[in-house]
Amino acid sequence: MATIDIGSSVIDRAGVLGGGQTIIDLANPASADFTCDTIKLWFDTNYADGSNVKVGTFHGTPPNLTPRNYITLTSVTKGSEQTFTAPTDFTAFEVSEGDYIGIYYDASPTQGIECSTSGGSGIYYKAGDQFDAGQQEYTLAAAYAMSAYGEGDESAGTQTITLAAGITSAEGFGTPTVVLLLQLLLLSTIASGESFPTPAVVLMFQEISPGTIASAEAFGTPTVGELGFIRPDSILSAESFGTPAVIRFVYHVILDGRFIQVTPAVNRVYVIGKDEYGNPVFGTSSDSDEISLVGERLDFQQELSVPSDDDAAAVAAAMVATRRLTSRAGFIVIPPNCGQELWDVIWIKDTPTAQAAQLYRVTSIRLEFIKKDTKQKLTHKFILGAR
Repeated sequence: MATIDIGSSVIDRAGVLGGGQTIIDLANPASADFTCDTIKLWFDTNYADGSNVKVGTFHGTPPNLTPRNYITLTSVTKGSEQTFTAPTDFTAFEVSEGDYIGIYYDASPTQGIECSTSGGSGIYYKAGDQFDAGQQEYTLAAAYAMSAYGEGDESAGTQTITLAAGITSAEGFGTPTVVLLLQLLLLSTIASGESFPTPAVVLMFQEISPGTIASAEAFGTPTVGELGFIRPDSILSAESFGTPAVIRFVYHVILDGRFIQVTPAVNRVYVIGKDEYGNPVFGTSSDSDEISLVGERLDFQQELSVPSDDDAAAVAAAMVATRRLTSRAGFIVIPPNCGQELWDVIWIKDTPTAQAAQLYRVTSIRLEFIKKDTKQKLTHKFILGAR
């Protein structure tokens, strides 16, 4: 079989393509269907190793292209040509005639594949990971090329039958019969395979075959009762003894309690950070339920130690979650040693305070020992927060 390739030569080029975008090279589309089992890449030596690198194929009429198949490489060493082979490094995938090679890798830490800005067939690019996004419209960078390449054996096509001399056309004689292996018995005295009746499959727990019995015999059908037992054939009906009880939780008396529910002062947080090159990064998070009730309450936070957009968004989400914990608060006093632990979620029903099946999280546990004159008192108090 012929070897088919796709993509540009993997060489040390003068430029570099930044991460966080999907890039498609128009050079050398696949000339036939093939199975890609080798991938070669070259990441620039001045930046980090490639991480979360996706390599695959795209098809369609530019600029509208659709992903077909792809694989993911956890890491690609920078500074030289790196070769990956199936099945050691990835699972081989199918490439169709006319497909283009494409790639995506992380934006942070800063990394990039080698590229040329002239002499190539051009590349198409679009921000973000588009390998699972279906057909998308991409932007052209004319004359560009990148150091990404794949190859593999051409897929098997239609088989040609060469007729023997004197035969003018192919003749078909009957339909071949496929006989399952478990149905085929071939004795030494039989010259060809003979097909016998379909064997019966007998469930293991129904099979009794002592050495004196020539074949497996089935005796009745086992019955599964409510409690999951199998009754022997000699019992006329399944017997059940009692009904299991499932206890979800144990009730405790509330000796005293106070509850408060307020709207958080902030329901959207916008975090501004700075990457390693001094460029600003941004991230935001919001509580859509609270916004629908009272409108947007925005808070800006400057966190210069946050190095990327993703980290800024994560910090913003944590700030929103922290504020949400304060939206519901209070405490309850209960008999000592009730068995609850810190961060447990508890269900409260306290009719006098209009608490009907409300859920709270235990954010603090206090055991208070009070001694006044000759009287002593031990109280067990839960400090509550939002679930």
